[in-house]
Amino acid sequence: MDAIKDFVTFEVLVRALLVVITTAVLYARIRKENRMPPGPMGIPLLGYLPFKGKRPALTYFNLSKKYGPVISLRMANRTVVVLNDFDSIQEALVKNGNVFSGRPTLANVVEAGAGVGIATRTYDGNFKKLRKFALTTLRSFGLGKKSMEEKINEEIRCFMDLLRSKNGESFNEHTDFATSVSNVLCNITLGKRFPYEDKPFRKMVDLVNESFADKSLAFAITLINIFPVMRFIPPISTYYNRFRDGLSYKRGFIRESIKEHKEDFDPDQSRDFIDEYLKEVEKAGENDACFNEDQLTYVLDDLFLAGTETTSSTLRWCVLLFAHRPDIQTKVSDEVQRVIGESQPTMKHRDEMPYTRAFLHEITRHRTLAQLALPHLTTSAIEFRDFHIPKDTVVFPNLWAVHHDPENFEKPEEFDPQRFIDEETGEFRPHKKVIPFSVGPRYCLGEQLAKMELFLFLTNIVQNFVIARDPEKPLPTFETGVIGDAEVPQAYEVKYVSR
Repeated sequence: MDAIKDFVTFEVLVRALLVVITTAVLYARIRKENRMPPGPMGIPLLGYLPFKGKRPALTYFNLSKKYGPVISLRMANRTVVVLNDFDSIQEALVKNGNVFSGRPTLANVVEAGAGVGIATRTYDGNFKKLRKFALTTLRSFGLGKKSMEEKINEEIRCFMDLLRSKNGESFNEHTDFATSVSNVLCNITLGKRFPYEDKPFRKMVDLVNESFADKSLAFAITLINIFPVMRFIPPISTYYNRFRDGLSYKRGFIRESIKEHKEDFDPDQSRDFIDEYLKEVEKAGENDACFNEDQLTYVLDDLFLAGTETTSSTLRWCVLLFAHRPDIQTKVSDEVQRVIGESQPTMKHRDEMPYTRAFLHEITRHRTLAQLALPHLTTSAIEFRDFHIPKDTVVFPNLWAVHHDPENFEKPEEFDPQRFIDEETGEFRPHKKVIPFSVGPRYCLGEQLAKMELFLFLTNIVQNFVIARDPEKPLPTFETGVIGDAEVPQAYEVKYVSR
């Protein structure tokens, strides 16, 4: 009897193995016949999904060492392509930007607003029209200009007062950073700033933070994107409902601001982004695909999402690094004192501060926030290198891989601002392969604002405070953070000691 059981068990195992081998052979043959980029097969039904690990960007980069920089992976019912080096990203997103700049229709994108706003809209004439309007309007209200610098410094003064109020006691400044950075955007878009104690505003900021930094939420959304039915099954449904409730709250907050603007709207006196948009709504009339109040809500939501967490988290990485590396903090501080002294930091000072610029360049390389950027989608089939990539293929540009490729940067795992300073002249030398804001038609439209905020916030902080660790509250590592939609620092507390 035992022999029969053993034989049956052996037969089942053999059959299972044959199924796996047959599936692998068929999958490899189909991939070869279709001329898709190479990559691992994974397992039946799930593909490579169970093997992407906690750090997908690192997993895909390691796979590229075996299969080449352009790989394809089966993720359950969908094949995705990952670009793992600078040249392939440049070739796809810049040289072939018209093909690689679509957006996939995923479950969370549908909830966020598929086909509306800017971030999730497909690459079409309306996308170009809205993006152009947003950039032009933001520039008209100071983006990249002296007037924008004054708005940022106005907010920084409030933030410095908040830090002084802590009297050198350790605290977690996460929400305060995000609130302050978000207030800069509010000044441009809503025409006002909010007090730090304003509860509805802080709740909106917290929801923006959560959408980036909650790894459980990110995992749940990933599952739902692959298996939409999971949105109805606990506990995944709980996360999805929380995601939807957060979107609803944020949009309610934005709609209330739009309502307030409409009550005293004067087309001859534009105060901010909302007023400029309402002017376009009046011109466009009914049924315009770009300029209507719903679109305005989605566009503002996109701006807050892109312009809050990324900048505030980068600043938090800076502070955490200073707490770990007082030697680097001292180098930045010495340069600030030498060039700026007790004056108000301005963008004019930046050209005289090579080490500070190199530090910020290195922080955005080493701590790549949006490691795989937002997913792209091919808008038509394309012959790309030696491969055929079909229409509607999801494509991920692996920005983390570019930033951690030893072919691009010597000892990329080390944090070293000196790598961007010319040994002979001592001048700052930016590297073209540091691309935290991505490239191509869908590069982050808040890039200029983010760079200005990072420089002005950092120099003001270092000018006024010494970042010190609290011996009773151990710091998390600087090397890894919490990976949701972005990699952000783990929670920490530090002291801001007045100089």
